[in-house]
Amino acid sequence: MNLKGISLRKTALKLAPYLVLLAFSFLSLYVFFYKGLLQGDDIIFHLANISDEYLSLINQGSISRISSYLGSNLGIGTRLFYSPLFHLLGSLMYVATHWLGGTAITAIKIVMFLSVLTSGLFMYHFLLKATEGKVAAATIGAAIYVLYPYRIFDALCRAAYAEALAFVFIPLFFKGLHGLVHFKDKITVLPFVEVIIGGALLFLSHNLTAIFGFIFGVIFLLANIRKIIILCRTKQYWISGLVSIVLLVGLMSVSLFSSLELVSSGLYNISNPSRMWTTYELVSSRVETAFNYSGFLNYLYMNGTFGLSMGPSALTSQIISFLLLSFLFFVLDHGLRQFKKMRYFHFLISASAYILSIILFANRLEVIFGAIVVVIMAFCVDYALHLSHSERVVKGAFYQDVDFWFLIGIILLTFALITQKWLWRIIPEPLYMIQFPWRLWAYIQFFASWAVAWLCYKFEYKKAVSYAAITALGFCMVAGQALPEKRLNMIRAAEPDSSLIVYYGDEDYFKYTSSIGWNKEYIPQVFYESGYVSEYSNSLYSSVKLIINQPYVDQYPLEPAVLSGDCAIDVTKRETPNYEMDIDATSDSLIQMPLIFYPGYRIQAYEDDKKIALESLNIDGLIAFNVAADYQKIVISFVGSPVVIGSYVYFGLSALGTAGLVTWFKLSERKRKERTNKE
Repeated sequence: MNLKGISLRKTALKLAPYLVLLAFSFLSLYVFFYKGLLQGDDIIFHLANISDEYLSLINQGSISRISSYLGSNLGIGTRLFYSPLFHLLGSLMYVATHWLGGTAITAIKIVMFLSVLTSGLFMYHFLLKATEGKVAAATIGAAIYVLYPYRIFDALCRAAYAEALAFVFIPLFFKGLHGLVHFKDKITVLPFVEVIIGGALLFLSHNLTAIFGFIFGVIFLLANIRKIIILCRTKQYWISGLVSIVLLVGLMSVSLFSSLELVSSGLYNISNPSRMWTTYELVSSRVETAFNYSGFLNYLYMNGTFGLSMGPSALTSQIISFLLLSFLFFVLDHGLRQFKKMRYFHFLISASAYILSIILFANRLEVIFGAIVVVIMAFCVDYALHLSHSERVVKGAFYQDVDFWFLIGIILLTFALITQKWLWRIIPEPLYMIQFPWRLWAYIQFFASWAVAWLCYKFEYKKAVSYAAITALGFCMVAGQALPEKRLNMIRAAEPDSSLIVYYGDEDYFKYTSSIGWNKEYIPQVFYESGYVSEYSNSLYSSVKLIINQPYVDQYPLEPAVLSGDCAIDVTKRETPNYEMDIDATSDSLIQMPLIFYPGYRIQAYEDDKKIALESLNIDGLIAFNVAADYQKIVISFVGSPVVIGSYVYFGLSALGTAGLVTWFKLSERKRKERTNKE
């Protein structure tokens, strides 16, 4: 027996899925290798916020919840609402690569590449558990998750980077949920930790995606309610479950609590359904364009933008050629392997003929890449299946598997939410926050990848199933919208002055009003009320209203205003949200600051050596406060409301609690072993 050969093959089997996912991750975003980034829906918002956090890190050494630089330094509170993880990772990557010449563009590309790869790895390990260790099935499912077009469309066309980042943590969260109902010999801590960490990071990446992920997660648990009832007879199980919920909420709290506080206040545009596109009429109207945002080819757009070469006839011909040639590739390979002399050459011959035929009959880069994907995966799967030939055959009818019924039901439900208007009439109004039902293509991507892996697992002895799945994998490359669209636009754009391409993404992007949000969702509604007039004639309201609705040019264009009383102000330091001022008040006065109002500002007055805390007031959507005649100095900073401060404490305790949960399980396991040894 050649033990060395067996060991080498096992090592290759273990490494192959990771190498495949690495290669496919690069393929999924290969247009990032072009210089710069093409414009996208949210690119200004993300570039500006990453640059803002980057400057805060290098200048102040920390990142405040209030922006230091956006919106002419008016103190925009984006980070009190928006899920923070993508901007945080982007700014940290910017800091790490800046000394090598990196820019915000570089940071975005690196974070996106790493997120695609990491999502594939999480998906692979989830599917390994869901398929009882079937490497081939798990690899195919994870590869489809990497190459499925919707996430690529998110990243390249919509520049919805935070939403694309959330794909990393969906499989981690569901891996934990799946583990919670599939304990075998004993209850372990890992699934609980995966639910806590995966769910929290999913929410901190993109809260809208997370909310529906939690709903689908609850549906999964309900589908497995019989198993849960049995497991709940074990005290450790239900206690750990309750503790996990508390810890999950705690880790989300740093973003969740501030968002809930500000949304419920009704002060900000985010609470206005019409402005935020969260009415039934607006949400249901997005159903009509659902397929345009699926990530798959949009024939009308491609034909209108690039002409007949990318028109319906050309694209359909390429797709049919790909499918037909893929079928012939598998048939040819199967036929050649029947000849003993072809034992070592059949795959090379059939693969070469396949790729050459694709080049001759469907010569588009993405189609060629799709064929290469098919060849790579076919080779890996055949090798994996050969190695696992001695493993036990899956037993039991597939319709007896809960996962089968769950996947059918959840895919149909998700598809209905995306495509059916009437369904949104019975959906609770808070869920209208999704804005665009087609955002749920993210979960079609996840559940479809899981379903493909499940089919390959249940029918592993049917090679036709695996080959069909591999063809579907290549089809994702062939029929995706984003890659050919962005590749052709990159080629079209004339360097280095094309307005279509962003090359640096630095603080120049602060000047755009969309840098603070497309709908100005984090700004007080009072600035968008027609006919509103301040009761103070010298209020900063009109000036600020003008500034936030036009391109930002000047830094600190406004000075504090004395709304009533008599007070001279000398600003000695300003670094939004922090101000220091010397004042000379001859009477009690009301001062208004050029800072957007958010709860959580700390205002301290100094009278000789005495420090006095002042109340932060909301006047015309701006920070204001009263001062007495004897005050000499004012210091303003943002520390957060009691709710925000409480969320920091809750987050820290939850992080410690998660570590404590792991420790508790370890100690319980040790005690169990000691009792067993004594017996």
